[in-house]
Amino acid sequence: MDAVEKIAATGMTPMAQGTGDRPYPGAFLTHKFLLKQLGTDDHEALLKGEGVPWTDPRVRAALEHAKEIIDEGAFAAPDEGGQPDDFALGIVNGRIPEDAACPTCKTIAVSGLFVVNAATEQPDLTAKFLNSMATAERGNAWLEANLVGTGIKADPSTITGDNAEYFTNLAAANKGAA
Repeated sequence: MDAVEKIAATGMTPMAQGTGDRPYPGAFLTHKFLLKQLGTDDHEALLKGEGVPWTDPRVRAALEHAKEIIDEGAFAAPDEGGQPDDFALGIVNGRIPEDAACPTCKTIAVSGLFVVNAATEQPDLTAKFLNSMATAERGNAWLEANLVGTGIKADPSTITGDNAEYFTNLAAANKGAA
């Protein structure tokens, strides 16, 4: 909290999510804290409304921590001094509560999928197309073009160009994640 406060006081944005620091990254931050605090089973139960209430002290602690960071000025929209296109990223793992149920848990959302009509008259061609998309090269092309993680196969260690360091740092921060 001290670092967030000091950095915000200088007029810089102290924290950015992998979403271009747009208005919705608070959801990612919140769910990261909830997942680590609760663990996978209780996090899922909370989201499904099955047994873990939003009034659970662990839930309240995670939400209060997220609000604390946001109140310190951790996020700003680009037109309010937030992350510009040439923003130099530093990737670190955030605070983990001492009593976290899953300190190594990470969240990710699958960013794409392909479907095929089961009644297709071209099943072999369809399978060939899907197999061509399920390669590390295609996954890397997606990452390089969109800078968004995805559920398709990729090998970020082979990415070159302007964003190579970002993917190297991201992989290092995620090493050992559950």
